[in-house]
Amino acid sequence: MATTPAAVEAPPRAPIWEDFVDIFFDPRAVFERRRDGRFVLALLVLSVAVAVLFFAAQKALAPVFDAEFARMSARLMAKNPQLTAEQVGRMREMGETFGVIGFAVVFPVAILVGGLILWGIGKLFGAAVSVGAAVMVATYSKFPVLVQQLAGVAQGYVLSPEALDGHNRVSLGPARFYDPDVVSPMLIALAGRLDLFTLWSTLLVGLALHVVGKLPKREAFLAAGVFWVLGAFWPILGALRQG
Repeated sequence: MATTPAAVEAPPRAPIWEDFVDIFFDPRAVFERRRDGRFVLALLVLSVAVAVLFFAAQKALAPVFDAEFARMSARLMAKNPQLTAEQVGRMREMGETFGVIGFAVVFPVAILVGGLILWGIGKLFGAAVSVGAAVMVATYSKFPVLVQQLAGVAQGYVLSPEALDGHNRVSLGPARFYDPDVVSPMLIALAGRLDLFTLWSTLLVGLALHVVGKLPKREAFLAAGVFWVLGAFWPILGALRQG
């Protein structure tokens, strides 16, 4: 009489905290574990961590914020001569008060929107990915931002205040070599897309579309490239607003 083989138990699901380590060292394993598209807890943890680091960076990167605000103030007063220095000062106080709160709200919303865009791009390339899975990919692909923030804070303590005359000066890409008082904001925005951490995130998107979306590697990374190109929209818009 034939015997029925014993059912093989599925491996236990890894706790989510392992994702926060593996996304840096074994991202394929993370995307294989999270094919179900659950992202809420990861998005919450990432958003809180990013907001905390953003707040912590205020002192270290004060010269960057001072330089950026000085340029913005000069543009505002050139376009609106009726503005007084006192009014501009109040604007800065409000920005410092609500900046962290605004960043904490905008960051997760941007990831959600990015997930929807990624889902649409994935569908164009034939990816078998749900909206939830696309947002999951958008979430985990942003974890390099944490390393980017830490690198920025470290540079804030190491570099001289004179060297920190713009946000691009802490970029790990070609944009850091551009003088923000000489080079156009548009060129800096475009060069910023070649930042090490932006490219890292893009590679994670490509890997995820291959693992989760079941796309061949070529199509997966082409789709990630399209996502990278579309990601230039907000930096370009910001550059256009600066004139």
